[in-house]
Amino acid sequence: MAGERQEARDDEIGVAEADDAAEAFAMLTREIREMEAQLTVIRKGTEAAFDKLDSLETPPDYTADIARLSERVSELTEMIDAIAETPAIQNGPEHYARMFERSGENLVRTATHALENRTQDLERLTRNLDRRFASERARSVQNQWLGVAAFAGFAAGVLLTLLLPVVFPV
Repeated sequence: MAGERQEARDDEIGVAEADDAAEAFAMLTREIREMEAQLTVIRKGTEAAFDKLDSLETPPDYTADIARLSERVSELTEMIDAIAETPAIQNGPEHYARMFERSGENLVRTATHALENRTQDLERLTRNLDRRFASERARSVQNQWLGVAAFAGFAAGVLLTLLLPVVFPV
């Protein structure tokens, strides 16, 4: 009996172990099926993503545009550098203000000299005209005296012609 009991207990332990193993196998099978379902969802999502990715157009290649822009920027940089090296930019506004001031002073000085020269010419011309007019006035006065002298000579001649025969009878 003791042997039978031992065997029965062993059978019970074996059955209990078998039930535990069957239950563990069933649980493992369920987890595998759940994982398969999750993997199926992931696979379908991945396939859908790749399909969408394939359906999207490839973005345009901007390399040529960027190269042209870069070249243009280089050209503009050279132009700006050339402009920056010009005397107009390097000297600054104060330099040009002084330069314009000196030019203005020189212009005024030149105009003043020209005006002084013209004034001297006008004064000389006025003196010459004054002398000429004085000379003409003197001639006019001389002509008047000459006229008076001629009239006096004529009058004296007429009187002498009339009085000489009286004073010197023939």
